[in-house]
Amino acid sequence: MRTAGEKNLTLESDLLIWCATWSINATIYPEDWLNELGELSIKPTFQLVARDDVFAIGDVSSIAETKQAITLPPKMKIIRHNIVKIADAMTSGKYSEGFVKGLKDYKTTDKVTMYLPVGAHHGVSQKGSYVYGDKKTEGFKGKDLYTDLFWKTLTGAGAPMLVDGTDN
Repeated sequence: MRTAGEKNLTLESDLLIWCATWSINATIYPEDWLNELGELSIKPTFQLVARDDVFAIGDVSSIAETKQAITLPPKMKIIRHNIVKIADAMTSGKYSEGFVKGLKDYKTTDKVTMYLPVGAHHGVSQKGSYVYGDKKTEGFKGKDLYTDLFWKTLTGAGAPMLVDGTDN
């Protein structure tokens, strides 16, 4: 995938997911799936309120907590578990609307988690009621923006080496 930005910046990648926006674009979803904010209205199981066989996660979902990538790993474990349970129930003929047997709920947290790196060595972070500066932010996120973590989560292996032989 190749994308071009300002000032002749060109980025090449295996996968590109554009996530920068100021508003949710939910025009592709049926109106009865949405809440008053235009988010997909979900249950604590990440199932849509309107459809038990559809799951939502991320910025477009109605989960009332920080929607940053670092908060995804524990959510992904629950959503993966619940999708498998629904799929098993469907293939065995035991699925019906409102199916809840063995599904796990996600418990939202009221603790804020926010990382705002500015380059590899600067930025600000907040974890709960604590605010951190450059050094901690660099350690939390600034070096690879969780590239290696998410490659490991998605593929079971670390991120590939760059052409110049360096990590990430």
